Amino acid sequence: MGKIYFYGGEDVKKRTCLKINKKIFSQFYKPRVLVIPWTTRSKVKELKYRRILREYFKDIGAGEISFLERSCPVERLKEYFENADILYLPGGETGFLLKSIKEERIEELIKKFPRIIMGNSAGALILGKYCIIEVREHSLSLREGLGLVNFSVYVHYDPNKDFKIVKELARGRVFFALPENAVLEFDRRTGRINTLGDIYLFYKP
Repeated sequence: MGKIYFYGGEDVKKRTCLKINKKIFSQFYKPRVLVIPWTTRSKVKELKYRRILREYFKDIGAGEISFLERSCPVERLKEYFENADILYLPGGETGFLLKSIKEERIEELIKKFPRIIMGNSAGALILGKYCIIEVREHSLSLREGLGLVNFSVYVHYDPNKDFKIVKELARGRVFFALPENAVLEFDRRTGRINTLGDIYLFYKP
C-alpha cells in the first residue's frame, strides 16, 4: 500500500477532514492505529489530545489505537510498528516532535513503515526533505526533515500572506504549500501525487 498523507492542518477537535479520514480508514477492516504523540511539552495538553484522537479514530472505524511512550524497549517499539496499519503524527510543536523522534531513535522505523502514514501540520512538516521550524513569531528556520520524500511542505498556507515566504524557501527546493484542510497523497510505490483541495507547487532552480 505505502501511502503518505500530508495534511495542511486539520482541526481534530472539529474533525474538519472527517471525509478523507473515513476514506483512508476504510481501506482496512478496523485498522490498528499507532500515534506518535510527542508534539507538546505539556503533559496535560498531550493527554487531552490523546483523548480527542482516540474518540475520533474510534468513531471512524479504528479497531485499536496505541500511543508510543518514551523510553520504550526496542523490541516493543518494533512490535508496535509491525502491528500497525496506520501511523499518525499529530500537529503541535514541530521542533519538539522532530527532536523527540531523534532522541527516541525511531527515525528508521518511521522511514521503513510500509503501510499508511498520516502527518497533520507539524506531523506533515517533519516527513519532508526539509522541515520548517518556527523559532519565534515571523522567524523561520529550515532543517533537514526525515526525508521520506524528496520534496517539502508548507502547512497552514494562506496565499495572501505566505506567498513571498514560500517563494523564498523554494529557491533550489521543491515545496508544496498546503492550506488548512488540504491533503496531499503520495504513493511511495509509484511516486504519484494526488491532491485533495487546492495545493500550490513552488520550485525555483
